[in-house]
Amino acid sequence: MAVKSKINLKDVRDSLNPDIVADMSVRWFGRPIGNLLTPYLHNSGWTANGITIARMPVALVGVLFLAIPEPNLWPLSALIYYFCFILDCVDGNLARLQNDATYLGKFLDGISDFVYGLLAPFALGIGLWLYFDEPLAIILGAVISITSATNHMLRSRLSFFREWMVSLTGPLTPSDLERASGPRRIQEISSFFIVNGYFFCFILLFYPLWGAVALMGVLVFLQLIPDLVWMGTTFAEANAFLRRARRSKHARVE
Repeated sequence: MAVKSKINLKDVRDSLNPDIVADMSVRWFGRPIGNLLTPYLHNSGWTANGITIARMPVALVGVLFLAIPEPNLWPLSALIYYFCFILDCVDGNLARLQNDATYLGKFLDGISDFVYGLLAPFALGIGLWLYFDEPLAIILGAVISITSATNHMLRSRLSFFREWMVSLTGPLTPSDLERASGPRRIQEISSFFIVNGYFFCFILLFYPLWGAVALMGVLVFLQLIPDLVWMGTTFAEANAFLRRARRSKHARVE
């Protein structure tokens, strides 16, 4: 998309919906710095999807640093993580300012976010295993990453089946939504711990050696356990939404 007009910081701030309260990590860190960068990137011709796609290889480099048994590289991974966090705010700004918010952009944005969330624990486990010769590290990292990936798979699977059901037999009823309200409240709490906790725990990598060990332990409480809780509530949500009777396409038609 060609840049049609120059923008400044005031334009960026004016584009934000004041009624939407962002997570504190976004409100106090990502957005202030992202707002400062947005005019420069917009005026240089960057698009929202361009920033989103660029984040993917940058994040992969950061994850790769965690897998290398060199503690001096681990703080660089933290810097890359926070840089990608800021760019996540920038691409949202650009989408609004350029009137280019699309479902494709949201889809790509989610994939970019998953790079650290799904791969970093396993990569950190590899780095700690190679440095300390401790196989428990790679096992724990793999368990955290696999659990997160499974959680995302289950949520996507539920979303698919919910949309399929609605397309065949109509929208969700108020009673469906009421039955799912409890699991959804628990999911909101789990999301709060994962999103905000993940942001703050990467600070530990700036103390490169034992900070990385501490990070692995913290991820058990800020990622593994919330993901396990979320998985359980996903089954409860599915039980609330998907209990409608249906006819199998393989059933004999009388």
